[in-house]
Amino acid sequence: MDSGKSIRNLAVSLHSLLGLKTHLTSNWVKSISDIIKTLPSEKSVDMQPTNSDTDDDEDDDSVSKIKDELTFLTNYINQLNIKRRQILHEFLDLKGYAKVDYNCTYAHHTCHCREHPCIFVE
Repeated sequence: MDSGKSIRNLAVSLHSLLGLKTHLTSNWVKSISDIIKTLPSEKSVDMQPTNSDTDDDEDDDSVSKIKDELTFLTNYINQLNIKRRQILHEFLDLKGYAKVDYNCTYAHHTCHCREHPCIFVE
């Protein structure tokens, strides 16, 4: 199985880390060594009995439930994004109206030339 390979890769990775990280404490090294020792060996992983028929049915049910939940949550997020975009659009419209209103009010107070109408372009 792949678990034995991953255990070996873990040991190799830890040894390479020890070479790179010389400032690590001995307690850290000891705790990692204890973790490696407590991991199940390849033989014990291969010898465990499995009931594949019931496990497969339970796994299929679990997978279908998770897919249903994922679909529901994806749809919910899409709805929230649509609402967020609508609210942001409305906010930007209001902000634009406030800016135009402010500029028009400001323009009327600052434009003193009666002969030529003031034209402001943004």
